[in-house]
Amino acid sequence: EGMYKTDEGVIYKVQVAHHGSGQLYAKQLTELEEPKMVRGKETRYGFVYVPGAIRRLRPEWKMTLADAAEWGKLYGCCIRCGAILTDEESRDAGIGPVCAGKM
Repeated sequence: EGMYKTDEGVIYKVQVAHHGSGQLYAKQLTELEEPKMVRGKETRYGFVYVPGAIRRLRPEWKMTLADAAEWGKLYGCCIRCGAILTDEESRDAGIGPVCAGKM
């Protein structure tokens, strides 16, 4: 699980399918045509499932905690799980408190 950034700069969120197989799968960060509200905040980005993407991702593309601060400020998402960060301190760190405790 976690966030990945390819050599071309494409961002993926890898997560477990909680309903069904329990397998890992990947969603690509894309710019939305229309902004949407997520947890009371407007966003222009969202994750879209990409069939087979999980098999193309490389371990060296996994984003590090050093990448987290930049990521959190740009997109407001947790570097580990991809959740929307609502706390300013968490956004600055790029990781939520629960995920930070698991790293």
